[in-house]
Amino acid sequence: MIRIKKKDILYTLQTINFLEKYRYLVKQYKNSFPEIMPKIDKKRVYEIISKLGFVPGYKGDSFRLKNEKFGNISFEMTFKLKYAILDPSLIVFEEGELIYGGPWLKLVRELVGDVDYMAGKPTFGSYEELEEMLSIVFAIYSDFKSVLFEMKGITISER
Repeated sequence: MIRIKKKDILYTLQTINFLEKYRYLVKQYKNSFPEIMPKIDKKRVYEIISKLGFVPGYKGDSFRLKNEKFGNISFEMTFKLKYAILDPSLIVFEEGELIYGGPWLKLVRELVGDVDYMAGKPTFGSYEELEEMLSIVFAIYSDFKSVLFEMKGITISER
């Protein structure tokens, strides 16, 4: 059985340079006046998620990746798209109990040590930009899971 604590999650985020990667994402996709897309086409977003190798879903007001469960650990990766803003969120559960997580801005603030830190959020003006952004977000998510399990001494075949 895998045991994970909040400090493991924060250490993993530091190890994968989450803060720098998020800052890059915001800087790379920070349009002062993004072309606001009229209404997000869920089907197009599902196609992007599938193209990037994940199973899409939708719950409440958030797009989501199919929850991934490895033994007693599960991950919830969601993101909101509102006013041309991408707002990703990551939560880790153990035996169905929340260990730690939330919107990426919360994770950034925790790593910086300032609850008022203004990191900004990435913005997009087209589905092409959204796909580019999601490919970065999903790569960070995949790195996070890999490093977390590696840190716990779990190999891919054991998951």
